[in-house]
Amino acid sequence: MKKENEINDIIDELSKNLIRDGIIKTKDKTDEQIRLEIKDYLFKNINSISDFELSIDFTKRLLTNARGFLETSDFHSALIFYALWIEHWFNHIILLSLKRNNITSTYYPEIIRSTKIKDKYTWLWQLLFLKPLNRKHLKIIDKLFEKRNSFIHYKWKIYDHLEIEKLVAELKENENFLFSVDKTINYLKKFENKNIYSNKKKISRSIIKLTA
Repeated sequence: MKKENEINDIIDELSKNLIRDGIIKTKDKTDEQIRLEIKDYLFKNINSISDFELSIDFTKRLLTNARGFLETSDFHSALIFYALWIEHWFNHIILLSLKRNNITSTYYPEIIRSTKIKDKYTWLWQLLFLKPLNRKHLKIIDKLFEKRNSFIHYKWKIYDHLEIEKLVAELKENENFLFSVDKTINYLKKFENKNIYSNKKKISRSIIKLTA
């Protein structure tokens, strides 16, 4: 079963890449037509499978962990995993955009590594001609990474007995804020589906049934 799941994940990833990279055109086609074209392409090119590119996607696991921590009121752990998800997401979009702009692949790791998270959704985002992100969600992302950095580099802030209510209010604010972060993640996922996969990302998972 484990091996079957791994094969299904590979088929899913290959199918998404065919849509993402424009090898399979989606304009003016039904979902069924796209599925059949992907299936046909995979079967015809199975012998040249080494030409395909794959990466390990951790975002699903990161988001599951973040939401799990949020449900159990472990807000700081949730904050860390939400920030990890967003950083992985930006790195992925930047990498795809570098490829689309025909940047030499040997530069990819250095560009990803040497740019700070805010660089990736400000000046680098513009340089790669990516569509602007909603300002409201960018403010939430800014605040998320401020909170993450504050927690990671914790300074052991001291509250006296008169400030207990302030501490409780801060913890409650964190809970409410993380629900806003979750909405931002849903926005980013929709942005990716629309602008990278032409609203056809979910089609790839159904290819597995066709190839069974």
